[in-house]
Amino acid sequence: MTTALVFQCIMIGFAFISAIVQLADEYGEATGILALLFIVPMILNLVFTAILHYKCWNAIPQGYARMTPGKAVGYLFVPFYGLYWLFPSIGGLGSDCEMLAKSVGRKKIGNLKALGLTLAIVMCVSWVLGGVPILGLFLSIGQFVIWLLFYQGVIKLLNGINNQF
Repeated sequence: MTTALVFQCIMIGFAFISAIVQLADEYGEATGILALLFIVPMILNLVFTAILHYKCWNAIPQGYARMTPGKAVGYLFVPFYGLYWLFPSIGGLGSDCEMLAKSVGRKKIGNLKALGLTLAIVMCVSWVLGGVPILGLFLSIGQFVIWLLFYQGVIKLLNGINNQF
């Protein structure tokens, strides 16, 4: 989670810089150059977040997960369908974690299902409206906070449960 977290923070920084440059750049030249610099951290963020998501799905014991880890991550990369697939993949991870926690007797786990659904919604909106200068910045910050709360809860739960098995 640490590597994915570092790149999530870098993405927030780029969103902040991008918002400032877009507001100050009259002709859009600096925005194009900034977009080229933005590609490498964006790809690394995507890779490490996908690895984290895969590992979370893989940590759910057989019989509790609604899909395989490869399917959960792989369908996110299908153009346009990936926007829909955020809901079964991320929302489903939260839901399956809650179901797993209840089946092993964990009472206090937080609301991972709602956090997963909220994260999927914010990610969808961010992908569609992320280019709007100030709105994109606020969406990035909101997505980061929800992302952090969601994956922190999922990892804490799965580590605690997998230590029992």
